[in-house]
Amino acid sequence: MRRTAKPFGLLAVTALLLLPAPLHAEPGACDYAEARRLDDLEVPQARAALEICARQGQLCARARLTDYDGGELDSRQAAELLQALKEEGGPESLECRALVWNHALHSPENGRPLLERACREGQASACGTLGAWALNGQGMPQNGELAASSLRKAGAATASALYHLGTCYEQGIASPRDPLAAAMLYRKAAERGHQRAAFSLALCYQHGKGVVKAPGLAFDWFLKAAERGSLDACEALGHCLADGFGRPKDLQAACAWWRRGAVEGHPGCQCSYGTALLRGDGAAKDEAEAASWLEKAAKAGSVKAQVNLALALHRGIAGRPEPMEAAYWFLKAAEAGNAQAQNNLAVYYSKGLGGLPCDKALSLHWLKKAADGGDPMALLALGKAYRDGSAGAQDLRRAHECFLKAGEQGDAEALFLAGQDFEEGLGAPRDPGSALDCYRKAGKLGLARAKFAAGRLLMEGLGAPRDTAKAEVLLVEGASRSAEEASGPDGARLAALLGIFYHDGRLGRQDFAKARAWFEKAAALGSGQAMNNLGFYFQEGLGGLERDEAKALELYRKAADAGDREAQYFVALQLLEGTRLPRDATRALALLEASAADGEGKPEAAYRLGQCYEQGEGAPKDPVRALRWFGVAASMDYPPALLKEGLLRLAGTGAPKNLQAASALIFRAASFGLPEAQRLAGQLCEAGEGVEKSLAKARQWYAAAAEQGDAEAARRLKLLEEAGSAGNAAAPAQTGQPAKPSQAARPEQP
Repeated sequence: MRRTAKPFGLLAVTALLLLPAPLHAEPGACDYAEARRLDDLEVPQARAALEICARQGQLCARARLTDYDGGELDSRQAAELLQALKEEGGPESLECRALVWNHALHSPENGRPLLERACREGQASACGTLGAWALNGQGMPQNGELAASSLRKAGAATASALYHLGTCYEQGIASPRDPLAAAMLYRKAAERGHQRAAFSLALCYQHGKGVVKAPGLAFDWFLKAAERGSLDACEALGHCLADGFGRPKDLQAACAWWRRGAVEGHPGCQCSYGTALLRGDGAAKDEAEAASWLEKAAKAGSVKAQVNLALALHRGIAGRPEPMEAAYWFLKAAEAGNAQAQNNLAVYYSKGLGGLPCDKALSLHWLKKAADGGDPMALLALGKAYRDGSAGAQDLRRAHECFLKAGEQGDAEALFLAGQDFEEGLGAPRDPGSALDCYRKAGKLGLARAKFAAGRLLMEGLGAPRDTAKAEVLLVEGASRSAEEASGPDGARLAALLGIFYHDGRLGRQDFAKARAWFEKAAALGSGQAMNNLGFYFQEGLGGLERDEAKALELYRKAADAGDREAQYFVALQLLEGTRLPRDATRALALLEASAADGEGKPEAAYRLGQCYEQGEGAPKDPVRALRWFGVAASMDYPPALLKEGLLRLAGTGAPKNLQAASALIFRAASFGLPEAQRLAGQLCEAGEGVEKSLAKARQWYAAAAEQGDAEAARRLKLLEEAGSAGNAAAPAQTGQPAKPSQAARPEQP
């Protein structure tokens, strides 16, 4: 790998002072031994020392310079140097000829035999170089055995050999992993002044690999590595100072280290410095300069810089979004495997942003890649897609798995959704304990509705023993936080729900005053349900309020306007009656329709609409519309509507007569205990209309209706019993006792 390290001016002087052995050469005089030592340590001063010696005719110094930028040779010059080194002879000349083959002629395979020969002749540095080549696969396939054996032969002759041998132990090359041995070798090389060994030793202290984790020592060794010219260490020092690792947090000092590395062309430093400028962290915010540094790093291949640049362009530099440029960098980073970029690219394809086509298939493709890469936002989005079926067929199990994986990375919303799955048995076995655990974790991450959900389970004794005291704390915290944030509908909904809990006494006692307070908070946030409940409190004089009919009606109307279906139904009835409110049939019908919500609201509202169209109340009579709205209410299993639709279909009103459909509706209404429906079910069974004739079942239905006071059913039952007694006078005695009417109140539906 070609060396590009350059002196840092004043920093270089500091680095020289920190080296364990002083420079003995006079300015301009060649001290090749010192030059070799500096070269072995990979410090910036090595190049200048080698150049002095090369200018004074030192052939090996010229050979070693080929590993530095600016020290390249053309093929003719390389051939001449090889010949001169051959004539010079000696083990070191063999090693230097190998270096020329590798660095100048890019043919390490021709240099390998020379290194092996030099190593056999006792050139320790050649053994170290051969080990490094074997370790990195230069001139040969990577060969761990050869690397380790050659580096051991080199022993302590060179710091670089110690460093590379440490790498073997750290990575488990040709021997089991041994972090302790690696750290010890790095320390030996670092104490001699080796740049990369100092950096590796710092990483050991940073992560506790082979040594006890020690932030202070990690920082110290990063500093030494940086002072010896390591640009990677400049980046690491910046992050240490930005995070307060090993030293007090100091964003300005962090930016200074990142800028130093950025100026020298280090992509990581350019990315970190550009990001700091973008945010104004440790340096004056400058979006234009930030974009310039990020672009340099992005073009150099820094995937992180590509993502940060894309995000900056998406939001806009100096207020001007550049979605096409953002799409380009998202795509580059996504193709490099960055999960965050893949997730953002999925969003771009889903919405057709940045000149990309609106392509749901490609969006899903990149979303799945991002999720496979572990991006929590992608896992959350994919889980939602599996849950609602937008990723293909609905798959609740996969949705739950995605939520769990995102939750493991600390995504609060994913934990909340996983909790819902456990609570409701969606894609996972119903498990209140696991639901409570998910809600608690999400609540600790700051999700207010998760705290509320955890409190609700404790209140109900689900997942843990009932504890109303702890439940109340969580419910109040969750509702208060939601109300303060006013985040979407959650703030109003949770405040209203807590008011209902206090009203119903579900926390151990009824507390109308607290209920009223929470209803007022929820109403202020726009909750129609809370407005409706407050109207009831004014109507009944609850929670410390005086009865106030006018205030109650005002709140009911506001609740209706806010979309509360109970209030819409109530206000509609008042508008139809014209007693408490001026009569307004048109407004009443509109409110009833809104309250019914086409089968998703109040069945009573749909039923009342059917009555309006049937009787011409507030609108012309319309049997078809009447049947439709009775049908809507019946679809919600509203017993009177089931009976009414059955009667209309039996009579052929609003639709062609349909005896089978009519009888099914009547029997369904009867199963809910509606006496008139039970009597009619008995009549259908007695006559065999729409069902198989069965006098026994007819008796059962008549008995059920008669027990609830239906005189006609009682009369018909008596007639059947009298007819049965007369017909069976000469029949053999039956075994067993006849069923009592109370036992036949809900007979099996045919």
